Amino acid sequence: MKPYIRGFTLLEVLVAISIFAIIGLSANQMLRSIIDTQSRVRAGNETFASISRTLTVIHRDLTQVIPRGIRDGYGEPMGPLVIGQGPYVLEFTRTGWNNPARHQRSEVQRVAYGVEDDTLYRYFWLVLDRAEDSEPRSQILLRNIEGFSASVVDPEGETADAWP
Repeated sequence: MKPYIRGFTLLEVLVAISIFAIIGLSANQMLRSIIDTQSRVRAGNETFASISRTLTVIHRDLTQVIPRGIRDGYGEPMGPLVIGQGPYVLEFTRTGWNNPARHQRSEVQRVAYGVEDDTLYRYFWLVLDRAEDSEPRSQILLRNIEGFSASVVDPEGETADAWP
């Protein structure tokens, strides 16, 4: 009696390989979809985080506005709050400039916000009353913006894009 050899036929092997290939392609497509979704969510989260940081900085500055005017580089007086005039969208004097290193400087700071090349910058000066060579330091707050504007609302509820 001849021993009976058990095994798979060629047709069965081809069917099994075809099923395995279909499952592998489906898994590959699902993995690609998950990776694409993750990268889009990560980009959205980064955008949201940078906008949130920017709004926090602006809020922190605006809640510490004080009525202290300055002198510009030519000795001309400037108001404590300037909106829509000059090279900056918004410029004002604020308090609360921390000085942990105890440098000889004021705890009052002049701050401005402006847009250059689709980027929102926060400018600040190391001195309040400027000399002709006083240059602001800049911080990039937000990139790829379409615009930035500021308005003031008077006690009657009227808005204006320039102040004073």
